Amino acid sequence: MANNIKPKLGALIVAKPGAIEGQILFAEEEIVKYGFEILAKETILLTDEQITKFYGGGKDGNEWEKNLGEKISSSCINSGIDILTHFGTTDVQEIGALGKKMNENYLKMGKITVLLIGPNRHNERNFFSRLSEAVEHFRFLFCEDTIEKANKEKRAFKNVFHLTRTPEEFSFQYDVIWSPE
Repeated sequence: MANNIKPKLGALIVAKPGAIEGQILFAEEEIVKYGFEILAKETILLTDEQITKFYGGGKDGNEWEKNLGEKISSSCINSGIDILTHFGTTDVQEIGALGKKMNENYLKMGKITVLLIGPNRHNERNFFSRLSEAVEHFRFLFCEDTIEKANKEKRAFKNVFHLTRTPEEFSFQYDVIWSPE
């Protein structure tokens, strides 16, 4: 990143491999429409070490995996998919670890585009709730895939955008991507 100065309040939107330039440009326009500033944009290839740290890293990595496992399990049940047959386990922690591995493999497919987003002077107090609302809007616009469809087809869910959802996650993932070696 050009100035490598982490803002006190910010978020990352990561366009994963598979996102096309038109989607990224449209996302940038929508970000500005929602009242945010794009502080930096960089297209990079993460190292294997960065990718491993990126998903579920930090002090709550096991909790992240458990939450992911619960989401995947719930989606399978709602889709009529037998969890034990599909994953070989019903343990949500193990299912989350498998989901984490799928996410890591997805990031290894190629370059990502990272947008560093900051609040404008009008939205500092509700920054993360507004940003979360905006990215859910982006996912709806850009990704016709659903978890249920991916589960039925026994493949990874193709969601082309990742959003840091908390200040702690932002700080951690910013450091994974841009901290000096």
